[in-house]
Amino acid sequence: MKKPNLFIVGAAKAGTTSLHRYLESHPEVFMCPIKEPNFFAKDIFPSKFIKPFRRIYNINLTKLSNSNFRLNVAYAKSLKEYLMLFHDVKNEKIVGESSVLYFWSKKAPAEIKKFNPEAKIIIMLRNPISRAYSHYFMDYKDKVTDKTFLEEIKKFDEKSIWGTRSLCINFSFYYTPLKRYFKLFPQENIKIIYFEEFISDPAKILLDVYKFLGISKDFVPSTLEKHNYGRVPRNKIFRFFIGTNLHKVYDKLKIPKVFDDFIKKIWFRKRKEKMNEHAKKLLLKILKKDIVKTSNLLNGLD
Repeated sequence: MKKPNLFIVGAAKAGTTSLHRYLESHPEVFMCPIKEPNFFAKDIFPSKFIKPFRRIYNINLTKLSNSNFRLNVAYAKSLKEYLMLFHDVKNEKIVGESSVLYFWSKKAPAEIKKFNPEAKIIIMLRNPISRAYSHYFMDYKDKVTDKTFLEEIKKFDEKSIWGTRSLCINFSFYYTPLKRYFKLFPQENIKIIYFEEFISDPAKILLDVYKFLGISKDFVPSTLEKHNYGRVPRNKIFRFFIGTNLHKVYDKLKIPKVFDDFIKKIWFRKRKEKMNEHAKKLLLKILKKDIVKTSNLLNGLD
């Protein structure tokens, strides 16, 4: 079996889902049908998970691992279960997955390096302030938190454990995660993509990615569809439905994508809320030091 040689490792809410979906349409690329299998994030503690995280951890991937089934997030619990996700690989040059938890995980970079020393790493970065706000609404939608964004900022704890609460603030610290990958992988094997440039001109960024991966630049994918964009339940009734047994039944129905998209347009609305200025100032105060260090690192001044 040809093992994965591409890892889109984050950051969360920075366009990784769209890039994953665009790449999987390229004839020289096989992208994991479970977008985020999370296998190499070994610092996961399922026993401490709160309910929204337990639901996705308990999925049996051996029953889902085929190219006709797509799932956004799950957790591969063994190497065998992980590799089964790639059993449909044929002669594709690039075999990849996109677990954003790998950016936050302290252990993932070394685990990936051990698994495939020649791996290509793509890291997508977004303005850390707007990234945190988008992440908050995702966590609110998924019932990970019931707090307001301002309350999440005030309750920020840098020692929080994944799966126990919202990490919408924690995931906006870029410096240390970047350093981990920069230390382990050669510069030519790492590509940084900025979310703002990606959404402005996805076709241009994709051509750069094709060059980085060494695949044909003649293929032109459709970039009209935006994936996993910011959205919230239309009302409290729809939000209550998320995470209940009824939602689990819906997940098992394997509704065709065209109908699933239609249902979700009824279920959710596009997020329009603007960030509270007080919250923005508090968050900037928390992130300012990391923003400066990250800027220096990316500009070769670290």
